[in-house]
Amino acid sequence: MIQTTRIGKLGTFKNKEPKQSSHPEEGTLYLSSTGQTYSQPKIDADLISKYRENKFIREGLDKQQRILFQDDIKITVVDRKTKAVEEDLTDQVVSMCESSNLDFKVQQLWRDSQEWGPGISNPVWEYEGSEYVLKDLRRLDPQSFTYAGNTNYLAVKNRILQGISYNPETKLVECYQKQSNGTITKLENTFLFTDPLTTEVGGTPFIVPIVPFVTMMNFAFSAQMQKVNQYGSGGIWFLKVTNPKGTDKAFAQKIIKNAGKNTAFQLRENMTVESLGVGQNGSALETITELGMQIRQFFSPADIMPDSGGLVGGSNQSEYQLYMSYIKGTHRWLERRVATLLDPWLTVNLYSGYRIVVDIPQPTVDKSAFTLQVLDSAFKNGAIDVSEGRKVYTDLGLDLPEEVPEGVGGTQQQEMLQKADLVIKAIGSNDMDPEHLISESDAKQYLNKALGIKKDADKKTG
Repeated sequence: MIQTTRIGKLGTFKNKEPKQSSHPEEGTLYLSSTGQTYSQPKIDADLISKYRENKFIREGLDKQQRILFQDDIKITVVDRKTKAVEEDLTDQVVSMCESSNLDFKVQQLWRDSQEWGPGISNPVWEYEGSEYVLKDLRRLDPQSFTYAGNTNYLAVKNRILQGISYNPETKLVECYQKQSNGTITKLENTFLFTDPLTTEVGGTPFIVPIVPFVTMMNFAFSAQMQKVNQYGSGGIWFLKVTNPKGTDKAFAQKIIKNAGKNTAFQLRENMTVESLGVGQNGSALETITELGMQIRQFFSPADIMPDSGGLVGGSNQSEYQLYMSYIKGTHRWLERRVATLLDPWLTVNLYSGYRIVVDIPQPTVDKSAFTLQVLDSAFKNGAIDVSEGRKVYTDLGLDLPEEVPEGVGGTQQQEMLQKADLVIKAIGSNDMDPEHLISESDAKQYLNKALGIKKDADKKTG
């Protein structure tokens, strides 16, 4: 009888926290003339934990998540040879996934992979009667894998989550988690969701490249607020004291230190305010705008197109194709990880002739504007007739007037009527313009020709 694999108690060690007294400066340091300091951040677990709640990062990931997971994940069981869907087995696996709330768990693990590198889970498999089923897919907090346990000294560790490492002897990825009692425990039943494009063991956070931009954005906001405070109190200025005596200097220093937009002082006779002449033109707002654009482009692959201008789903087909390629690529690795996760259901229950197919539906995009542009071009170039064009309109749910009589194309009918109208106007001009007279017989001949009436029909009608 196959037993459920559980989180084990192997490798329990005392957690040796680094001493809190030593915090040397690291990374690149920038000093400004105003006394502000910008330090390029060292990206570690503490910084990721802080920045994952940042407005720009959270907003970007929220939008991506809403696009990637618009519909429920579809799971089917198919015959390996015939490729036919096995309805009964599909119903069973779908019911199992719904019971374990797999759909939203996958979304959580994808989000962890973007923020931390790996989405770490603990799949709980148990028997229900004679069937081996997935009871739960527990999400494990990535931040609890910050500290490495008693790993092999040759192990390759994840640079942010040191508890995720590759053991060169066993050739396996090992996971060490910090428990609530402070000990580090090696887990024996974990399943990682990581983007296969990352080469680092345990994956690399998607947001790593944008962290310095967010840090610069915070710095720029601080600089802008400092400028607001400066000009709220009159800008950058000096207090000139002529022939200071007694407490004049101390009083002037008190004014400099405490004067602000809500605090004013009465100057002494020998004191005047001297401005440096520094204007308010120019600010950190330009920098903030540029950084904001860079961050938005990072989260939206369609924005990197040089001809950007139309929205996805609008007339810009290149943007649409690029964005859909990004979505397909993300869906593909997620679908394969979910299929691998569910493999024990097939193997343990001896469904050897079948395989599980996972499909994350692509978002539906409104392409009506683009379709109508193509339709208009095709109609003008004669590639389609009126009836074919009308069908496209009706398929899009657009209302159209009554169709033209059967057997007469809209373009042909319009040309005939225009020619006939010219003949009628020429006949009507006989009385007003004698030099351009049209005889009745000539007018009738021209009208028949314009309307496509044959001569035989003309003879019969007299």
